[in-house]
Amino acid sequence: SLSRSVAGQVVLVTGAASGMGRAIAEVFAAEGARVAATDLVAGNGIRALDVTDDAAVGCVVADVVGELGPIDVLVNCAGVSMPAPI
Repeated sequence: SLSRSVAGQVVLVTGAASGMGRAIAEVFAAEGARVAATDLVAGNGIRALDVTDDAAVGCVVADVVGELGPIDVLVNCAGVSMPAPI
């Protein structure tokens, strides 16, 4: 049977300091995944990562793989909010 469990899987979430990224990281962690949460500024369990910096992305991915193992799930939530008319 096909299991939908994420328990034990390594999940990398960008934009995880707030909003949807944070909520997604929290749900994966609650389900037993090993979450590597990233955002522009480190703190409170968040790793610093500017997703526009290719070298930084490579370093963070290598660190996560070295610490937690191969990444099973990638969730890209990094972005900016800019007011715009509908």
